[in-house]
Amino acid sequence: MNTNILPAETDIVISGAGLTGLCLASLLARQQPSWNILLLQAAPPDDDSVTSRDAGFDHRQIVLAESSRRILSHMGLWSDIEQHTAAIAEIRVSDRGHIGRSQLVALEQNLDAYGYVIDAAQLASLLSAAVDKLPNVQRSKVTNHFVLKPIANGMVLQEGSNSVHARLTVLANGIAPLAAQKLGIAFQC
Repeated sequence: MNTNILPAETDIVISGAGLTGLCLASLLARQQPSWNILLLQAAPPDDDSVTSRDAGFDHRQIVLAESSRRILSHMGLWSDIEQHTAAIAEIRVSDRGHIGRSQLVALEQNLDAYGYVIDAAQLASLLSAAVDKLPNVQRSKVTNHFVLKPIANGMVLQEGSNSVHARLTVLANGIAPLAAQKLGIAFQC
């Protein structure tokens, strides 16, 4: 469910509706149907027309490893995703003009593929559609001006006059999340 209204309370807030946030929301919602999950998507103030393609999803190709394929399969999502992928069945390594080369063939290793190439925006669109079907996930757009306040039994997220109490908050919003910096969490990229 998409809304701009924050609930007063939820079990889990996931800040960031990118690939990581979408996968986590889908996995948690399927594993624990009794948990209420709030998935926050960054949006400019007063803009209700942001789509996944506008919200930072580029058109780079990414590779899903075999372990990712197994997780997506366990979640019941792989059959929808697979048709948009290209399997990596063979890898050739060489250095032009020099002796030596190597060839890896997935079938020789009893694998269907070493990985699967997919457009990042396409994967995000498929994951987003899957999350939208989950009854225990609510999506909301927030600006980057929200404030997180740690409390004894979780975290309170405030945006303007709205606030939500979450037992667990996950920051999954990119390589330089402002929310993490505001909490004093430092890291290097």
